Amino acid sequence: MTYVIRCEGVAGYIISDKDNENGVPTGQYLADYAPTAHSGRGFAQWTEDVRLAMKFDDFGAASRCWRQVPMNRPFRPDGKPNRPLTAFNISIEVTPR
Repeated sequence: MTYVIRCEGVAGYIISDKDNENGVPTGQYLADYAPTAHSGRGFAQWTEDVRLAMKFDDFGAASRCWRQVPMNRPFRPDGKPNRPLTAFNISIEVTPR
């Protein structure tokens, strides 16, 4: 078995109640993630197909990916760690290899 990251929505709030109109990948799986992209603001690619999702060997590895801090921008302006993917509420799901 492997683990995948699934987006459950944004961690804060958005103006519209329609996630898809705002580019929120609710229900989609993390396919690729580059934390240092966009000057440390990160870039995530999502997919509706769980077979195309990033696979992790264990729950901890998936959790570490979600909380990863980019080395080129380790802190937010408020001094807290910069963790771009934590802008999303996620679930970590088990899936066959």
